[in-house]
Amino acid sequence: MNKPFNYEKEQHKLFKMVVDRLQKAQTISEAQQSLDVLREVGEHGDVDALMLYGVALLMEEKPWYDAEKGKAALETAADADSPVAQYYLGMILLEGRRDIPADPITAKLLLEASANRGYPAATKIVEERWR
Repeated sequence: MNKPFNYEKEQHKLFKMVVDRLQKAQTISEAQQSLDVLREVGEHGDVDALMLYGVALLMEEKPWYDAEKGKAALETAADADSPVAQYYLGMILLEGRRDIPADPITAKLLLEASANRGYPAATKIVEERWR
């Protein structure tokens, strides 16, 4: 008897594989297929893929770094109530980053939203900084 297909488990495996490939990639051509997969899946409504696409584009040490597109992808995922995207974008805006100025007010709002959705890392930051 076949086990039922577990979409979340398979999706997690795919995302892990894509992120692993991106971390090992040193050139844009090595990363392009993984970036394309994340972008296309994200554009079709998968908030987790969109969030990972944004995070990947914000890898400052990589040649495909693109602050504008990365931030936009994270903003879209955060607006779709992804607590992980809210956390990452909040952390970036808390201190600022190369090509992304700090915005502590928005950072606090994002981190609080993420914490309210139960994301542990956001909860820790909010408790340490604002409570």
